[in-house]
Amino acid sequence: MVPPLPPENVKEIFEYLQDDLGSLYSCMFVNRQWAQVAVEILWRDTMKFRDLCYSTQHVLKILSTLISCLPKESKDILRGRGIKIPITARPPSFDYAGMCRYLEFTHINNMIDSMVSSTKLPDGNKKCNKKLIPGTMEYCKSGTMHKYTKYLIKQELYKMFISRCSTLKKLEYRDKDILLPCFRNAEICLSNLCELHCNSSLPSGTFYQMSLICKNLAKIIIDDCTSDNEGLATLIKVQNNLKSVKIIVKGNALCKGKLFSPGRFNRYDVNCRYTNIADAISFQSKSLTHFHIGGKLLKAIPPENISSLVNLQSLSITFHDDIENILTCSTFPKLKVLELKLLPMLDHLIQFISRTEGHLEIIHFEVPCVYPFYQIPLFNQTVVKCCPNIRYLNTWFYGEDVSDFKKLLIGCRNLEAISIATYRYDDETYEAHINEFLEILEVLEIDLKLRLKLCKIEFYYSWGIDIDVLEVFLRKRKERNQDLEKHLQQPLLSFYFHNSFLKSDIDFSEYMELKFKQFKKECLIKDFGIKKYDDFR
Repeated sequence: MVPPLPPENVKEIFEYLQDDLGSLYSCMFVNRQWAQVAVEILWRDTMKFRDLCYSTQHVLKILSTLISCLPKESKDILRGRGIKIPITARPPSFDYAGMCRYLEFTHINNMIDSMVSSTKLPDGNKKCNKKLIPGTMEYCKSGTMHKYTKYLIKQELYKMFISRCSTLKKLEYRDKDILLPCFRNAEICLSNLCELHCNSSLPSGTFYQMSLICKNLAKIIIDDCTSDNEGLATLIKVQNNLKSVKIIVKGNALCKGKLFSPGRFNRYDVNCRYTNIADAISFQSKSLTHFHIGGKLLKAIPPENISSLVNLQSLSITFHDDIENILTCSTFPKLKVLELKLLPMLDHLIQFISRTEGHLEIIHFEVPCVYPFYQIPLFNQTVVKCCPNIRYLNTWFYGEDVSDFKKLLIGCRNLEAISIATYRYDDETYEAHINEFLEILEVLEIDLKLRLKLCKIEFYYSWGIDIDVLEVFLRKRKERNQDLEKHLQQPLLSFYFHNSFLKSDIDFSEYMELKFKQFKKECLIKDFGIKKYDDFR
């Protein structure tokens, strides 16, 4: 008989299944040891429940499991509201709530809402006409469940999580009705918190309470910041090692004494500033290394506060508005990652990059609309000069830029992924073709004998393609690699094509798909993406 694996080995293996809920669930029925390890991984992150919220059966099972773990006092409170909880002879097999390390209450709330909506009855019915799962609870009472009953379920579940979780690392908390930091054991549960997701609608008092407990947050995400919350500002200030802040400023804003609805406020008015939060961010200027700002209220966090973050390594700006003021007044010598939703005038971006000190590794634009065109060669030259460590780059290609483009690939020897958009002047009919890019690669690899690290290429906007020419290029490249020692071989390429790349002809699209599948099967390429793909970056 084969001896059982040590628990640490079982855990290491099961970690590879952490996103495969079905397989983990099956492992629970092998033996007690496997069940213990599988349950710990399954219940570690409540975000895993997100995809299960669409199934009433799964929702009822999960909530029944959680409510079965409630102490007698909590169960009595819920029974008093007409929730029929089965009386079991023995306690649950595991302390499910105590295993949570990443707690997202939104998904638990969604499950409660789903449960409520699935048990509504027409007025006058006295019994629930739904078939209940054996061992689950009855939730029906006089047709619909009162909001107060939902509140009680949330409160008792939240209290249980806080009382049982001694090493909570990540918390998502947006429910202003539940005073989480006031629950018993909150001082222990929340003291080791590393990451907090919240919004500004929580009362300042709640944030003040959390400020007394949570002082070691490394990451704060405020994904719906609609007001200048003094308590939230205090929470930001008291952190001892805050490294990352993401803030999405949107919603209503009080400007010049008038309340404007979303989309109607004056986003450039100086009175639309969240002064307390902005000052708190500046207070953490020495500590912060990652900053993400976006939304609709452009100057809620003024450019001067952002520019104070002198140790930034990552900056992401996802405003839909003009962001030139942020780039113009800022210098981040340690910056490694720059991500922008929309591009400013290219000269502002060029000046900004030139003020970095050679650490930039990623330059990404979500929408690579560029102006003015004539400064694109200068942009590429600036990248070569100021970004020797660049690994990922968004740029543009034009037939007359071939020389500069060669210099870009030669000068950026660490470049691993490149997204190339095309452009043309209004009075021209030029259309970029992949053949032009392949010719550049051949010159570098054959004539100059350079070994590039480039392995991912995205073609953005309108490109022409000759699939036969590409196939010849790939087969010759594979033959050259076979004649070289492994450390001298060129890496396999992956090709990605933006939606606008392909012709509207469905047959052509299907043909492209088939050809690239063939290329991948023959190891001519590593991977590809057409129209929709997530793995380019």
